[in-house]
Amino acid sequence: MPEKLEGRKVAFLATDGVAHDELADMWGALQDAGATVHLISHRPGSIRDDKGDTVPADFAVADASAADYEALILVGGAASASAVAKDEQSLKFVRDFVEADKPVAAISDGVSLLVASGSVQGRTLTSSADFRAGIVDGGGEWVDKQVQVDQLLITSRRPEDLRPFAAKVLDLLTREVVQGKVDEASQESFPASDAPAWGPSSIGGQGASQSS
Repeated sequence: MPEKLEGRKVAFLATDGVAHDELADMWGALQDAGATVHLISHRPGSIRDDKGDTVPADFAVADASAADYEALILVGGAASASAVAKDEQSLKFVRDFVEADKPVAAISDGVSLLVASGSVQGRTLTSSADFRAGIVDGGGEWVDKQVQVDQLLITSRRPEDLRPFAAKVLDLLTREVVQGKVDEASQESFPASDAPAWGPSSIGGQGASQSS
């Protein structure tokens, strides 16, 4: 049986100081579900996580495009989030996902990148109390719960919420894949140029010919 996310590409955006456990756990969960996972950083080369381990970056953000991915994951690590927030290309990368209405999931310090990129207006998010003011000032609504889902935006407060956060992310991405397959099947059954015989135009046409 094929994995649920086979053939789907998911991007992580992070740099030096990224939270080891959050990155490793989310990365592993997505790979286990069949997704192709790439680490995007604000500069080329490897980065070091908050435990000192070296993690190779697949692409510099200047060479990456949101159009190439189905979803974006923003994990924690204060040093990583702070550095990414100072890089305009990285913030644009975040905005591109949000504006394209693609799934974006952020946990702990990763939520601050939604604030820094101006992506919280009119949205409901959760986070640690540290980012509450930024969310509210940015036009968002803050709630205190393990995981908050607002359409295709998933947020979570802290590393202790990682398990329910990962479950929600996998559930959302799986539903997006299923919906995409349903949409494709519908398009194949009834192409736009080939309306079904019982459509309104057909019925109207029959009525007109009968009355003449």
